[in-house]
Amino acid sequence: MSPSGDPPDAADASPEALQGALLAYLARHPDACDTADGILEWWLQAGARWSLSQVEHTLEKLVQAGTLRRLPALDGRVRYRLATGRP
Repeated sequence: MSPSGDPPDAADASPEALQGALLAYLARHPDACDTADGILEWWLQAGARWSLSQVEHTLEKLVQAGTLRRLPALDGRVRYRLATGRP
């Protein structure tokens, strides 16, 4: 979100815009859970403006901040979801 509360500009590829887009998606879909690849493809439908490495970096920053949880799966892939009180 921009300081005014508006969604980030569609052309804005900054890390702040990426974080804002992720948090906006999670505000609309609080039970969402996906891999970095899935997040890039499905949550960030305009994902072409961000690379997978940018998405992974931002997801890890949100994990470190306590906003997201990393959920390693048996298939070796890591999924991300909001860090709530749920397992």
